[in-house]
Amino acid sequence: MTLLHEEPTIVDVRRAELLFEEARQRRRRLRTIWITIATVAAVVLVSIGLTVHLFSSLRLQSAALKAQPAWPEHLRTGASLAYAFNDLQILSADTGVSHVLPLPAPYGSAGDLGMVSFGHSLLLNRGDRAWLYSVVSPGAPADLGRSIGVFRGPKSGEAWIWSQPCIPIIGCANYNASQMGDVRLIDSVGRQIEAPVALPGTAGWYPTGLAGSAGIVISKSPAYGNNEEEVWNPLTGQVVRVFKDANVIGAGGNIVVWTAAPANCTTRCTVHISNVRTGSEHTVKLPSGFTTTGDAVISPDSSTIAITAAFGGMSHLSDPEAVLLVGPDDLVARVLAGSEQATNPNLGPMALTWSTNGWLFSFTVGTTKVDAWRPGESRARVLPRLKLPEVTHLVNEGPSLTAL
Repeated sequence: MTLLHEEPTIVDVRRAELLFEEARQRRRRLRTIWITIATVAAVVLVSIGLTVHLFSSLRLQSAALKAQPAWPEHLRTGASLAYAFNDLQILSADTGVSHVLPLPAPYGSAGDLGMVSFGHSLLLNRGDRAWLYSVVSPGAPADLGRSIGVFRGPKSGEAWIWSQPCIPIIGCANYNASQMGDVRLIDSVGRQIEAPVALPGTAGWYPTGLAGSAGIVISKSPAYGNNEEEVWNPLTGQVVRVFKDANVIGAGGNIVVWTAAPANCTTRCTVHISNVRTGSEHTVKLPSGFTTTGDAVISPDSSTIAITAAFGGMSHLSDPEAVLLVGPDDLVARVLAGSEQATNPNLGPMALTWSTNGWLFSFTVGTTKVDAWRPGESRARVLPRLKLPEVTHLVNEGPSLTAL
């Protein structure tokens, strides 16, 4: 594979932007919404009178319509959340108290508002640059240079920054730049750990935004048709695992979660869970009527996988989604009680994030509430004191929520 691109043009630049946006949207919005609103009415005439009965066949409907149980007074998450949209807010999940910071730059390109929390730091992508904040004492961020994407590093105190040297300059000709740019590894104080590593090949391999201990997930353009994705380790230059005709929807530690492409199943849907270190692989059947919506997150200890999924049938929810949990014991996908949420396709699907102390948070663009759950709890519950800003429409990027 050659790592040089002779003459990057503005077409290449915009293509890089579009590819990253496609990967981001495909990972978070790739889904098929199964919605059928139906009413079965049986009119039974008994002696003198007329009675009308309405039945529902969806087993989740009753749970979806019940009011959420109150948050127990003794329960504390001890977690903070970072929310980026019109500004950057650091919020306490328990008290709702927020510290508001202005965004450090105007809108840039497709990777804007991507965030990674690592160590005691928060890395924000904004205005085609990477900005490093201290979580302990939020203030003015450090400018870490050009960036069109940020994602987790191989260790807990590290992060990757993806940059394309020519992207801000019309007619740029950098003969030392690879076609899709390079990635560089930093620590939690912003120090560069290794020299930048060029993305492989001239075929248009680009990061999808997912990464784990073994490497970063890259996809080969075009990102339609027969998808080809890889786990690639920039530190060794090795391809750790190849996924043919597949969509990787989650990565963390040595675990990779993926679905067969195209993900258009309607019944008997499955996800595949691979350990790229041991080589083990499991196929997990989803509950009947569910299909993945493109977001899977692995708990910090790699014991639990949470997956967003849409469900069909009769429901009073609009475009309903729920969280499916896959535990370490039996590798069975189960619905997380209380996690059902209505979604608005014009705004975006449900999104998930794990805190470093083991709490799972979920939110949906267009709602102001955040649900929380941790292993051992029987159900997800709405955080009682935290409310996100109301979002009615999107202009450039959708809001991001990341647990710290």
